[in-house]
Amino acid sequence: MGLFILAASLTVHAQKPDSTWVTLEYGSEHREIRELFRMQEIDFYKFSTKDIRLKEYYFLLVAKEYRGEELVRKDTLLTDQIRKELSFGKTDSVLSFSLMTQPKSKDSILFSFNLHRFGTKKRYSKEPVDTYSLRDAINSHGKPVKVPIGQSFPLWVYSLPYEDPAHPGYLFYCALTADGVPPDQWGKKYGVKHLLIIEVSILPK
Repeated sequence: MGLFILAASLTVHAQKPDSTWVTLEYGSEHREIRELFRMQEIDFYKFSTKDIRLKEYYFLLVAKEYRGEELVRKDTLLTDQIRKELSFGKTDSVLSFSLMTQPKSKDSILFSFNLHRFGTKKRYSKEPVDTYSLRDAINSHGKPVKVPIGQSFPLWVYSLPYEDPAHPGYLFYCALTADGVPPDQWGKKYGVKHLLIIEVSILPK
C-alpha cells in the first residue's frame, strides 16, 4: 500500500512540473550564414527544450517596451494557431522556435518569431543609433538553464547600453545582465532610456 501511494505521488508530481530546462543558441554554426547575418545586421537566437512533460502546456510570448521606467507598450505575440503550434505534440521530443531581429531603418527594428510552419512579426520604434544590443536575458551562454513553469520570465532583451557617469564615453552591456537586476528595473537602476523585453510563460493548456 505504501509503495502504491508513493508511486501515485510521484506520478502527480511528474504531471505538474514547476520548472524545466531550456537552451538558447545564438547565431549559426555555418560560416556563410554568420557572414550574411553580420552583413544584414541580423541577430538570431534559437530557443529549445526537450521536456516531454510539457506536452500539456503551451508557451505564451509577450513583448514589453519601456521608455526609461515607464511601460509604454505590451504585445502578445501569438495568434491562436501559433499558440497551438508552440506546444508538444504526442510524439514530439523537442520544442523549438527562433527569434530574429533586424533594423529596418534608423529608427525601427523588426522582430520575427518563427516556428515550424508559422511565424509572426512586430515592428518597433527605436532611437536613431546603432548601439542597441539583443541579449540573452537568462545568461545561458548556450548552455541549458532551469526556468520556472507557471510564471513569466524574461528570455531576451533588446536595449540601449548602460552609460556610467563615472566613465564618460564608455558603453556597458554585460553589466546589465551580470548583476541579476530584472530588465524591467534597468531604467530605474541604470538609467537605460529604451528597451524591449521578450517574456515567456509556460502555462497549462
